[in-house]
Amino acid sequence: MTQLKTFKFIFVTIVLVVLFGFGAMYTNVTIYTIVDIEPEQIIEENDHYYLLFDDRKLKLSENARNHLELDKFPTYKLTYSYNKLLDKKGKVLRLEVYGKQIP
Repeated sequence: MTQLKTFKFIFVTIVLVVLFGFGAMYTNVTIYTIVDIEPEQIIEENDHYYLLFDDRKLKLSENARNHLELDKFPTYKLTYSYNKLLDKKGKVLRLEVYGKQIP
């Protein structure tokens, strides 16, 4: 009888873990957009940079932050991701100047 209870517990645990994994996987969203960035949208908190965009606080790498030239190029192609289940946080995946001519 104890083996049956143990088997049921393990089975239910595995099913819950699998369902949670699929749920987390399918609630990630990736957005590709073109955006004009203002200097006020870049903030620094606890030695991390964030881009405030679309009511979200997107984590910005220091390398991406250093390559921003907002005075010359205000328009950027932005790719970011976030999880619909979590709060208004996300991560900038790619940020590049929109319309910049490469010599």
